Amino acid sequence: MARTGKKTVSVRKRSSRRHRPPVPTESDAQGVIDDDLPEEDDAPTEPGHPRRGKLFHVPTPGPVRFFTRARQVAEELPLAGNAFKRLRETEDWALAELKYRLDGMGEMPASEGRPGSMEAPRLKLAALLHDARYNSTDQTRELFYMQALEQLVPEQARMLAVISDGRPTVMCHVDAGPPVGPVSRRVLSFATSAGKDAGVVLRDDVPRLTQHLVQLGLVEEAPEIRNIKAQYELLETEDCVREALRLIKEELRSWPRIQRRSLRLTGFGRRLWQEVGPAAPTVPKAALADPSDPKAH
Repeated sequence: MARTGKKTVSVRKRSSRRHRPPVPTESDAQGVIDDDLPEEDDAPTEPGHPRRGKLFHVPTPGPVRFFTRARQVAEELPLAGNAFKRLRETEDWALAELKYRLDGMGEMPASEGRPGSMEAPRLKLAALLHDARYNSTDQTRELFYMQALEQLVPEQARMLAVISDGRPTVMCHVDAGPPVGPVSRRVLSFATSAGKDAGVVLRDDVPRLTQHLVQLGLVEEAPEIRNIKAQYELLETEDCVREALRLIKEELRSWPRIQRRSLRLTGFGRRLWQEVGPAAPTVPKAALADPSDPKAH
């Protein structure tokens, strides 16, 4: 401060250093939205340049900032916030569903647990309903035949040929029970001579294969045929029948009861054999030959 006469003149010494704005810290940057995140100036600068190492903001268009802020405020409201969350979940589901449809009919992982995880069976059922509406009678019958035949093994096809050739096919069940009165337990079901006649190698599996034919609706149980007693006696010498009799006598300490029956084709089985079976009225001997017989080769 200098005095000149009566006037006092104040002289301020200006600082030679230019004021620099504070550099934003990491905590300050966390509150900034993605479009406003600070970025480093990658342009090369000379040493001592005022912009060297300084951060600056990329400007965000005004409408974008307005709608972004409006969405954030709306999400904080009770009702609107739930609506926005549901909308976002729906958008995510729609995108995932679109990707799933484009990728094909692949299985969705069970762990995803999102809406639409049962889409594959829904589409399958819709296709079946569509086919049921527009298929003709012949197409429907063909589907029924294919459904049954696709569940057969070669041995069952040979057994089906034996049962369909018109010759009597004997069959029996082996039960356990008292000498008089109802049986208490069935030990063996569907023991039949069709397995031996068809050349099935694994004879112990014949009852199970026969039962499957019955379940498919191709074969059904019929009453005993009275005039072929010798064939029933021969059937009762099969290993599976003899094992069932031994089990009842020695382990169950009961009385065996043999129920003699026979096998025949059902109406569905007859139509299938007539329409898609061999054209000859009888099955060729080569198809029914026992594979274990050397003369068959």
